[in-house]
Amino acid sequence: MNAVEMSQDFGVAIINSDEYQAFQKAQDNLDNNKDAQELIQEFQQKQMEVYQTRQRGEEVTGEAVDAVKGLQDQMLENENIKEYLVAKQNYEKFMAAINRNLMKSVGLVLGEAGSSGSSGGCDCSSCG
Repeated sequence: MNAVEMSQDFGVAIINSDEYQAFQKAQDNLDNNKDAQELIQEFQQKQMEVYQTRQRGEEVTGEAVDAVKGLQDQMLENENIKEYLVAKQNYEKFMAAINRNLMKSVGLVLGEAGSSGSSGGCDCSSCG
């Protein structure tokens, strides 16, 4: 089996992982929850209004900041949003761990890691 075929199998393994499956389920639940979608849209709209006010050099009122914070709190209380955020964080940690392992493996092949102490450069005496 060549590396391309192995990478395809690896992709299937990721898709079949508990982390990916939980993330997909949470994404689907979030996408299909009208209340959560409306809350997210309202939050993004208020957040954009605050951003645009700052971009114009105007002072953002405490009322506007409170509105954004209030919507953020409501979002964090929504079960679908909470489930999504937790699943997303777990999936991102999972993928980061995979990436670290892949980079470590590539580093070993390139001589950038391992017990030899090599820094990835040439170890021959003529390079000096």
